[in-house]
Amino acid sequence: MAHPDVVIVGGGVIGCATAYELAKAGLTAAVVERGEPGCEASGAAAGMLAAEWIDGRDEPFPLFARTSRDLYASLADELRAESGVDIERQTTGHLHLLGSQTELEKARALPGLALLSPDEVHRLEPAVSQQIFGAILFRGNHWVNNQRVVAALVQASARRGVAYHPGSEVTEVTLEKNKVTGVRGRGLTLQAGRVIVTAGAWSGMISGLSPSLTVEPVKGQMLAVETVPALIRHCVYRNEVYLVPRPSGELLIGATVERVGYDKHVTPEGLHWLLSEALAAVPALAQRPIVRSWAGIRPASSDGLPIIGAWPGLERCFVATGHFRNGILLAPITAKLMRELIVDGAPSLSLAPFRPDRFLT
Repeated sequence: MAHPDVVIVGGGVIGCATAYELAKAGLTAAVVERGEPGCEASGAAAGMLAAEWIDGRDEPFPLFARTSRDLYASLADELRAESGVDIERQTTGHLHLLGSQTELEKARALPGLALLSPDEVHRLEPAVSQQIFGAILFRGNHWVNNQRVVAALVQASARRGVAYHPGSEVTEVTLEKNKVTGVRGRGLTLQAGRVIVTAGAWSGMISGLSPSLTVEPVKGQMLAVETVPALIRHCVYRNEVYLVPRPSGELLIGATVERVGYDKHVTPEGLHWLLSEALAAVPALAQRPIVRSWAGIRPASSDGLPIIGAWPGLERCFVATGHFRNGILLAPITAKLMRELIVDGAPSLSLAPFRPDRFLT
């Protein structure tokens, strides 16, 4: 592919989903990835589609999140048909445990929540701790196997002609006056009609964007415990820690939020915190073997919202990054809106809250 219509810088779930959408629209696309597709935050995640929360969040982000979550129903079928990969979409729901009378009273004060008594919780999940005051059930929150999502997107988009360039790190976008002409980096130079930067926490390292793109790396540590037979059927939260059951028998436990740069070491302190909260939620985990542990680097913007849209001052340059803890959840809607922006000239949902130029002063 000598001159693709679009070069996508970054092969995480956002980049791969965008490539798939563009290919379906008939555009030629190339994805350039410094490692392997999904090797960073997308592969390190737990795959939760949490579009409903205890704490209220102002629109339009909840609408953005709910819309994306709902796209997964058809996307799962579509990807299975095109790639043969089952992304293991689970729809049992999320249980947020209430560990004190104070938490219970706060939950009772919030309208529209499905509040369960301790007995109701234990009928759903007998392994959950007896030391709870109830739980909130978010029936609309689902989860997927994030590694399978990336694999399915790569296979489906490649079948539609998308070219993948793993192991090729883009260091700059090439320019002609104020117009982007392609990308250049270690081991690769590509010309293209448009460039989309979807490089996650590494997006800010690409030169040529003026003003520079600022994305903060935020580490998240996780571990997996073997649970065969399964201990829980729902995704279970206690405080800020979540437990996500996989059909494989693994139970994922995550995740820390650490602003320590690009350090990906797993630490005793991080694992101790995760295990303490997990055991307080599901005590029977104490006798189950730990299978693995890892850390990923999430991309965070200064206001916590994604950065999506045309890059100010540069023609034919676009950005989709800064999804922080919601990359898997927001991938379908981000890809759809990027396709609409590039192909149709206008997205079907407003990108105003996420536009890159909101950071300009």
